[in-house]
Amino acid sequence: MIGKTITHYKILEKLGEGGMGDVFKAEDTNLDRIVALKFLPLETTRDKDMKTRFIHEAKAASSLQHHNIYTIHEIDETEEGQLFIVMDCYEGKTIEEKVKQSPLEVDEAIDITIQIAQGLDKAHKQKIIHRDIKSANIIVTTDGIVKIVDFGIAKLAGQTKVTKDGTSLGTASYMSPEQTLGKEVDHRTDIWSVGVVLYEMLTGLTPFQGDYEQAVVYSIMNEEPKPLTGLRTGIPIELERIVNKALAKEPNERYQHLDELIVDLKKVKKEPEKEKTETQVPPPSKPADIKPVWKQPISLVVGAFVLIVIVGVLLISIISKPEPEVMPVIPQISSKSIAVLPFTSIDRTEESEIFSDGIHDDILTQIAKIHDLKVIARTSVLRYRNTEKSIKEIAQELGVGSVLEGSVRRSGNRIRVVAQLNDAVTENHLWAETYDRDYADIFTIQSDIAQNIAESLEATLTNEEKSSIERKPTENMEAYDFYQKGNHYWRNYYTKEGNIKAAEMYEKAIELDPGFSQAYARLSQTDFVLYTRWPEEFKEYLEKGLTALNMATTLEPDVMEVNWAKGYYFRNITQEIDKALDEFLLSLKKQPNSSDLNVIVAAQYMKKGEIDSAKKHYERAEELDPSWFVIKQGLSNLYAYIRDYEKALEYANECITLRPESVAGHISKFHALFHGYGDLNKCRKVINEAENSLTPEDFDWWFGEWKYLIELYSRNYQKILSSADILNYLNMEKIRFADVYYLLDKPDKYLPLCDSLKIVYEQQTKENPDDIHNQQVLGRVYSLLGQRKEASQESQEAADLFKIPQHWTNYPDPHINLVRVLILIDEPDAAIERLEYLLSVPCLYSTWDMKLDPFLDPLRENPRFQELIVKYSD
Repeated sequence: MIGKTITHYKILEKLGEGGMGDVFKAEDTNLDRIVALKFLPLETTRDKDMKTRFIHEAKAASSLQHHNIYTIHEIDETEEGQLFIVMDCYEGKTIEEKVKQSPLEVDEAIDITIQIAQGLDKAHKQKIIHRDIKSANIIVTTDGIVKIVDFGIAKLAGQTKVTKDGTSLGTASYMSPEQTLGKEVDHRTDIWSVGVVLYEMLTGLTPFQGDYEQAVVYSIMNEEPKPLTGLRTGIPIELERIVNKALAKEPNERYQHLDELIVDLKKVKKEPEKEKTETQVPPPSKPADIKPVWKQPISLVVGAFVLIVIVGVLLISIISKPEPEVMPVIPQISSKSIAVLPFTSIDRTEESEIFSDGIHDDILTQIAKIHDLKVIARTSVLRYRNTEKSIKEIAQELGVGSVLEGSVRRSGNRIRVVAQLNDAVTENHLWAETYDRDYADIFTIQSDIAQNIAESLEATLTNEEKSSIERKPTENMEAYDFYQKGNHYWRNYYTKEGNIKAAEMYEKAIELDPGFSQAYARLSQTDFVLYTRWPEEFKEYLEKGLTALNMATTLEPDVMEVNWAKGYYFRNITQEIDKALDEFLLSLKKQPNSSDLNVIVAAQYMKKGEIDSAKKHYERAEELDPSWFVIKQGLSNLYAYIRDYEKALEYANECITLRPESVAGHISKFHALFHGYGDLNKCRKVINEAENSLTPEDFDWWFGEWKYLIELYSRNYQKILSSADILNYLNMEKIRFADVYYLLDKPDKYLPLCDSLKIVYEQQTKENPDDIHNQQVLGRVYSLLGQRKEASQESQEAADLFKIPQHWTNYPDPHINLVRVLILIDEPDAAIERLEYLLSVPCLYSTWDMKLDPFLDPLRENPRFQELIVKYSD
C-alpha cells in the first residue's frame, strides 16, 4: 500500500492494524493536508445490506462535532470495493501504548478520563453509542488532547458480543456484562468501558482477567475487580468508589449519564484547573527606566492571594467558557446593538476550530472599538454555539437589535468567510457578504465586516475608530497564526501549562515578526502571570515580562493592547493604583465595548474608594456581558462593601446560578449573610452547598477561614480545638489554639504557645519586615504576653500597610486584628475609634461583627460601643 494513491489520497506509511482494519497515514492531494485512512476488512462489507447500514452508521458518526472525537471527513471505496474512512491525523499515542510503558499518574488518568467522558457525552446526547471503547481506540495527542476513534464501526461490523464458542468479535476485556451476553445495549455500556479504561490507566491491568476470552467473560459476569488501593499506593478512596460505580454489573447501578461521572472526577482531581486570573502588566512612559518596586515577601503574596476573592476574580483576563442556560431578558433594545455569534468552522478540525474562534474574536474586537454600538461580549455569545434557538430568541435574551452569524473555511493560503447580519425582529438580512480571498487579506476582510455593520446599523464611525479598525497588526501571516494560537491558550487554558504554551506561541510570533507590538504586549502579560502566580518557579519571568513590555511600548505605545499590558504592570507588579487606572482607561477608550476592561476599571475605582465610578463600570460590563459570573460577583462585593446586603445577596445568587462550580458566588453569598444578617445557620448552609459544588482543594482553601469564624462567633470553642481542618488553615493552628485558650481563660495553655510563637515570628518578621501576616500574628502574640508597646507597634504597622480602600480593596482583617490587640492591652478608647473607622468606610465589616465577636466582650458595657451599634445598625 505504501506509495499507492487511492482516489486522491497518497499512502505515506502504516500507522496500525487490528480486527477493525488497517490504518495508514496519507496525503490528501486535493487539499494538501495529512489525513488518516482506515481500510475496513472486505468481509465486513461484502454483503450489500450490511454495506448500506455501515455507510448510514458512519454518516451518523461523522455528524459528531467535538474536540475529543476524531473528525470523519468522508467515506469512500477502492476499485476493489473495499470501504475506507478518511479521518484527521494527529501525532500522539493510544492509551494502550502509554499504559504499556507504565501506569499513568493519577491526575493524568483523571484528566484523560474526563476528556473521554466529555466526547462520549456529546455522542450520547445525539443518540450515538460507541460500543467499542477501549484503550486502543483512544489517542492522546502530543498536546494532551484526547481523541476517540471508531464511532459506530463496532455495531455494524457485528463486534458487539462474545459468541457461544468463546471467541470474540470484539475486545472482551472492555465489554459490559449485557454486551457479552448479546443483549440490546444503551449508552451505559460505554460508561462501563470508560471505567475499564480508567482502571487500566491507573494499574496497567484491565479489571477482569482470564487466559482466554470465555474466562474473561466469566470474570466480568461473576467477579469483582481487585481494589485499586490494594494494587497501587496513592489512589484516593473516592476515586476507587468512582471506578467501582462505573463498573457496576447492573446498568441501573452505574452512572446513568457521563456528566455525573465528570462532576465526580473533577472533585477528586488533585490539582483542578483554577480560574485564570487576569494578571496583565504595563510600563511607565520611559520603557527603559522601568524598575519593579514590588518588594512584598512571598508569604504576603500567598496571604494576598486569599484576599483576591474579596475583589471577586476581578483579575480574570480571559472570558470564561459558555455558562448554563440562565440569562436575564434586557428591555429597551437599541437598534445600534449587536451580538456576534461564534463563527462555524466548515472543516470541523481542531486546527480549523482554533482558526475560526480567532476570526470570531478579532471581528468582535474590531466592532467593540465603535463607541456608537453596543456589542455583546464573548462570554455571553459562546453559549449559543450550535444552538437551536432562533435569531429572535437570541436577540431577546441578549438585549440586542441585530445578530451577526458566519462561517469560515481555510485551505492552504485561501480562505472563505461568510458573514450575515440579521435584524432581530424580522430575522431578515440587513447585510451579507461572502469573501473568497487569499489568507493575507484576512485583516481587510475583518475591517470590511466591521465597517459594513456600522453602516447597516447607522452607527457613527469616527476617523480614529476607522483608522484603528483598518490597522494591520502584522504583515507576516505565519506570525499572525502563532499569535492566534497564543490567544487560544491564553483564553481557554487556565493552568500553568496553558500560560507556558501561550507564551511559547507569542515568542514564535515575535521571532517571525520582531515588530509585532501586540505579541510583545500579550507575551508580557503571560510572563507576569507566571511570575505572580508561581514566583519561586518563574523568578526570571519578571525580567522577561519587563523586556517584552518595553519592546511593546517602544514599538507602538498607543495601541490598546499595549495600554492594557501597562495597566497590568502597574496594578500587579508596582501596585500603583492611579497609573494602572490611567492605562486601563486609555485602553477602554479605544475599546469601549470590552466587558473585561470595564470590570478591571471598576476594580481600580474600588481600590480608590470611588464607589459610584466602580458601580458605573460594573453595570456597563453587565450590560455588555450579562452571563459572565465574574461581574455578578463584583457587584455583590460592591454592595456588600457599602452595606446594601439585600442587593449583595441578590447578585451572589445570580453568580451561583451562572457558575455553581466556581467559588466566587458562594463566598459572596457567605459575606452577605455573615456581615449583613449575622445569620450563622444560613452561613453554615452556604458552606455545605459550596462543599457539594466545589473541588475539595478549592473548598478547603477558600472556606477554611470562614468555618473558623462561624464557630468562633458561635462560641463553639471545643469544636474549634478538635477540628484539624479549621485549625490548620494557612498554618494558623498554634495562634488559633492560643486565641481559643485565651477566650477559655486558660493562661497555662496559651502562654507557653505564645512563647514559642514569639520566637518563630520574631525571626520571620526580621527576615521579612513588611510581611503583614507575620506582623498581625506577632502583634497578637505580644498582646497575649502582655508586651503592650510591641503589640501596638506591630499591629498598627500591619493596619497602616493595609489602608482601606487602597490595598486589595476594602480588606479589614489587619484593622480587626488591631482592635482585638488594643482590647488585650487595655486601650478600649483606641479600639472603639478603630471600630468606628471600620464602620465609616466601605468594607466587609458591620455591626453584626461587633455583636458576635467574642474578643469584643470587654467593650460591651462601654456606652460608646453601644452608641456605635445603634448609629450604624439599619
